[in-house]
Amino acid sequence: MPSSPERKRKRDSHAPVNGLAEVTVKIVENTDFIPIVATTPGVQIPANTQLTAYSRPRAAKKNKTSSTVEYIVHGSTERIDYEGREVEEDVEEKYYIGIYDPKTGEMQMHPAPRVHIRREIKSLREKDAELAKRNTLGDGYSSARALLGAEFGTKKSRKAIERRKINQVNVNDMDAMVTTSIVSQIGENTESMPTKEDLVKAAEERRLLPPHKIEGITSPSEVYNLDDVVSKEELDYVWVQDWYKEAKAGKAIYVPNNSHVTQRINKLGLAKTPNATNTKKLKLLKYISILRNLYMFFTSRDSRNLLLFGKEIEMRHKLNISGDLLTILLKRYTETVGGPSAPGVSEDKGDLRPRRRASPVQLAKLLNYMAILCLFVEENWQVDVFYLKDDLGLQTRAVLQIFQNVGCKKREVSPIQAEALGIPKSEIKMHKIATLTAKPEFPKPRTMRRAAKN
Repeated sequence: MPSSPERKRKRDSHAPVNGLAEVTVKIVENTDFIPIVATTPGVQIPANTQLTAYSRPRAAKKNKTSSTVEYIVHGSTERIDYEGREVEEDVEEKYYIGIYDPKTGEMQMHPAPRVHIRREIKSLREKDAELAKRNTLGDGYSSARALLGAEFGTKKSRKAIERRKINQVNVNDMDAMVTTSIVSQIGENTESMPTKEDLVKAAEERRLLPPHKIEGITSPSEVYNLDDVVSKEELDYVWVQDWYKEAKAGKAIYVPNNSHVTQRINKLGLAKTPNATNTKKLKLLKYISILRNLYMFFTSRDSRNLLLFGKEIEMRHKLNISGDLLTILLKRYTETVGGPSAPGVSEDKGDLRPRRRASPVQLAKLLNYMAILCLFVEENWQVDVFYLKDDLGLQTRAVLQIFQNVGCKKREVSPIQAEALGIPKSEIKMHKIATLTAKPEFPKPRTMRRAAKN
């Protein structure tokens, strides 16, 4: 049954047409009560706080603005005052608030100045005012307060005033002999103070790196000098004839517990062709394996008794190196401690003897030197840290940080590099590259942050 026309819903004249409502926009420039946009960055105002808006003529400045009225919002609680003011950057920008009337379909746009609300603790403001008053009055205020305290103060306050009087120093009463003595003592006491050059040298030593260049270089090979990392004397104690014999017999060279060294020897084919260049790189790789074994020995429990003086022979057999090379390594990467108060020393008779110890700082130095040597072996100054992390028992992030400490940048392995290095596609994400360039970047020293002011 069709419905009657009276029962049909009447179409609203402002109803949406095709999903869009017809809106008439009207800008209202001048009203008696304008809305204000308030922001509270870092401030949480209690819900029951009443805010009052004020306006006044804007003071004329050199940089005149188009707005002639300044708006202020103020509120207060028992302990805190809240005040909102316009920011100079916001004055030139206009903000509007729209009020929409659905009956007429009209939206009125009212100008709304923007204020930023800040808070101020009342008690601190009163203290600042008192301090400013003291600075204005100077010594007269202090003298008047001391006189009042001496007359009407408590016994404790009188003693404090008396102590201040006794300890007060009048510079005008000092004769030339006293001032000359003070100045001479200052000169004597500052003679032993480090100079700027000494401070720079100390900072370089704390970095635990060999001498290096940062400016005026065109190749990564100029950053470090190999003789500063490992001396020729040390390399003379390193023998690689056994590797040449194994390669000549057609065997793959295997270095126990040193996957990185094993992989680089076989990958580069250094032992197949005896020559000066290959011999030098093979010696560097064997020296790297020695540093790795020394690091693992220092961080193991076995090193406790073998680091006692007089145990060098047992240490040499444990690390499988010559006695002369062991002496050099111990001198560079350990320090001498002894007595019952020494770290890690018990009160047993045997432990009262002096011993050597590798501190965390010296362990970091050992790893830095080892990372630099790994770079010297590579032609392109790029090292894949995949095998090193397993050799050292560290996470990839920790090994990358070691290379960053010596000036390297960390990079992902590209598909082209993975194909050249023989890395399967499934393992690309597990491999990270440390690269040394002609512009080394060293980590910036950490600085203490200042405490935030309330």
